[in-house]
Amino acid sequence: MSLNDDIKSHAKLVARDVKAGKPSAHSTMAREFMAEFPDAVLGVLDLVHRETNRKKPNEAIVQAYIYMFGVGLEEIRYELERGQEWAEDIVDTVRELLLLLARGGVLPPHLLMLLLNAMIEARLAPGDELTECLGEIALETAEEAPASTLSDLEELYASIVEQAGGNEFEVHAALADISMALPPEFRMAMLDHIMTADNPVLRDTAILYLLDAAPEVRQTVCQLIADHAAPSLISPVAFRRMIAVRNWLPENERGPLDAGIRKCRQQQVDCAAWPKRQVEEILVSNLDGAGAQSIFAVTRNGSKYLIASLLVKQGIGTADAWCLRDQSKGDVRDILGRIQSETDSHRVPLEFLHFLVPHFLAIGQKNGVVPMAGMLDFVEAIGIEAWQPSELTNDALLSLLEQDIDPARFDSAAVAKVIENSGNLLDEMLFLDSWFEQDAVVDAVLAGTPNARTRKKVDAIIKLVLEPRRARWTERFLWTALWLKQRRDLMSPWAEFFVIGRELHRNRPVNDIPIMQGIAEATVQAEMMRF
Repeated sequence: MSLNDDIKSHAKLVARDVKAGKPSAHSTMAREFMAEFPDAVLGVLDLVHRETNRKKPNEAIVQAYIYMFGVGLEEIRYELERGQEWAEDIVDTVRELLLLLARGGVLPPHLLMLLLNAMIEARLAPGDELTECLGEIALETAEEAPASTLSDLEELYASIVEQAGGNEFEVHAALADISMALPPEFRMAMLDHIMTADNPVLRDTAILYLLDAAPEVRQTVCQLIADHAAPSLISPVAFRRMIAVRNWLPENERGPLDAGIRKCRQQQVDCAAWPKRQVEEILVSNLDGAGAQSIFAVTRNGSKYLIASLLVKQGIGTADAWCLRDQSKGDVRDILGRIQSETDSHRVPLEFLHFLVPHFLAIGQKNGVVPMAGMLDFVEAIGIEAWQPSELTNDALLSLLEQDIDPARFDSAAVAKVIENSGNLLDEMLFLDSWFEQDAVVDAVLAGTPNARTRKKVDAIIKLVLEPRRARWTERFLWTALWLKQRRDLMSPWAEFFVIGRELHRNRPVNDIPIMQGIAEATVQAEMMRF
């Protein structure tokens, strides 16, 4: 079978999930396929073009292709973060193909926007040329359509609010499907209307654009707040959200928001109390080989449940956040069961998130990344108002882990034994299968030893990759120790991870730590399997 045949086979199965309205193993297998064959995103673009231009396109298949395109781009972004040049080549080709499809007029504008939205949701920059081209197409389409009246626009917005169940975050997500693929100017123009709309849900939605990816959009919201600061336009909930996200913004953007907040106070805008939530349970996955970790919190509202999810990533910050609302107890059980079957995850107390969430907010801030609106949704879903960026350094992590420890448990003999047996953890902990390095630096190092024996390659990885990244691996071991410590059972190996992290922090040579040697060996093996 050709690659396109494989893509079509997976798309047919995903289309069943589309029709059923919920994901299954078919969607998971499609994601795994796209991860194994990253250049399949190019084939997906070809196939979605062919399907759309049939006399009777299969809408479910089209939606399946868009899903596969999106998850494929997400997997490519992971490789970009590892510094893989081939991943950048694929993204450049995707941009070129989308530009050709847009200029050629062979795909309807709404489908182009869905494809471009998938690119944006994967946190890949479409590029100015592609964004401007699609913006021009949108303007031409609007000019050719019958003139819309204000009532038509209000009707469209009212329909979106109704379909979103009156939830501002869902409205924001729906509006993003329309606007995120377009230049920021489109969102800026839209904001001017929804900020003063008659519908209070729309007005509250406008405030969520304080967390837009584009600085100019965030600046527009700040100016609109200052211009329209009045109890009739700024709700108590919107005011609370303005204050909540203030410290999430870059420092140079806080002044304009502060001015808007002062204006609201002068106009006697009330501030809503923070919502009280009943957190039923919190499930946190392991840190994987890419440094990613997922949090799933379940809250209850009467007979219905909500699952709030946050994805954090080492060196990146908060990577994604979303909420599933109106879930039954059975739905929650099925979802959490699937998560536990696919990851090495366990339940943690809420206190663990008090360390983890502020830390990754701070990491994102250091990288100049503003959290997505879903981050605020996640925080509100749990009902925590105190989470503000606060980095937990490796020294601070060590101090935290050392609390209430019996010093005798970590004397020199005990430490020596942990280090000596550390390699056994690779066989005992399944999630460690993904702990290896894979990026452009690894490629370059191993390219310099093409005919060398495996041992020499491993030594090169230790010297030129793992030693220079000592701080990152220290952090990974210490965060894993803190995560494992939450299990609060005698079998939890948190102390072993703590000792390894501490020894790395104290500059023990990487080559003297068996588990690090194992990670180097896994890095070489993973590279050999790729070629």
